[in-house]
Amino acid sequence: MWRDTNGNGDYESGEFESVSGLQRWCWLADDDAAVWNAFGSTINRYTCQGVDSHGNPIYTVASRDEYDVPAPFDHIMRANYDSERDIMILSGYTTAHPKSSLKYASNKGCGLVYARYDNWSAGNRTAKWTGVWEYSPSASSFENQLSPRSFDWAGDYLFVCWVSYGPSGSDVTESRGEVTVYSAQTGEKVGHMVPDETIGGPPPVLGRPTITGAQDMSHSIHAYQRENGEYLVIMEENKWAKNAIYRWCPSGNCSGATSMSTQLHSARVRGSAHGVEIFSINGQKISVGKVETGIVNLYGLSKSRRGIYIIRTADGRSYRVAGPGL
Repeated sequence: MWRDTNGNGDYESGEFESVSGLQRWCWLADDDAAVWNAFGSTINRYTCQGVDSHGNPIYTVASRDEYDVPAPFDHIMRANYDSERDIMILSGYTTAHPKSSLKYASNKGCGLVYARYDNWSAGNRTAKWTGVWEYSPSASSFENQLSPRSFDWAGDYLFVCWVSYGPSGSDVTESRGEVTVYSAQTGEKVGHMVPDETIGGPPPVLGRPTITGAQDMSHSIHAYQRENGEYLVIMEENKWAKNAIYRWCPSGNCSGATSMSTQLHSARVRGSAHGVEIFSINGQKISVGKVETGIVNLYGLSKSRRGIYIIRTADGRSYRVAGPGL
């Protein structure tokens, strides 16, 4: 564990504390700046001990709290704690659903079972509810295996992403990039979201199979509830140089949501016109275009110039985008 004790920004000897035997895939911070670290048979909480003279938060191995993994788990993979509501949601493996249930298992996955524990800091270790993520026990390849990668929760919902494809489809052409939504109150599934052709599908785009990538990071999804009730769900897109942003208003009446839509929606890059300029990441000007009905249309971009581009509008705002036509 490193802290920049002299404030010079360099990794130097004498600034590290050994965490041998404590390395974990799961590292999540709660709203009180405590860092939760979980894997196997233990859960650790590193509480922030203050801030040093250089502005670095202070964490130490000696000050950590260690918790045993509660039933029904025998191998934990994720610990996601809400400090304001004192609720812990755990996921991992159990005797009934062990890691060996997956033909192609990965330490980056979040396990197969999830459970909610209210009043965690008060010592409660009895789950309010327990659920099982959907998964395929046998598959012809890693890409064709249905298995959960990561989850996050905000407000009243859990949001789950999948290694390759989600449970709403039968293979990668139907539900690659799916986010499945579960109730945080009951643990039951309430629906799902899949990408459309705007950000590369599914469904198949421009005559090609879906070009939405798989999930590779251990924490590849993050959710946030806005004050107006709308949820923003940001998901890694491992293959095609973008992040997917889903926007969901459960009530259908989230005031102010429409005003942000053109800024948060991914841009479809095709065609052309006037009003915006497009640059490559290295700053080279590529083309000009215009915005119509929330879609940026551009001409003069060949398939050989696929990648991430920066669109700069006439009023000086910039947006980094990638599109299926590039």
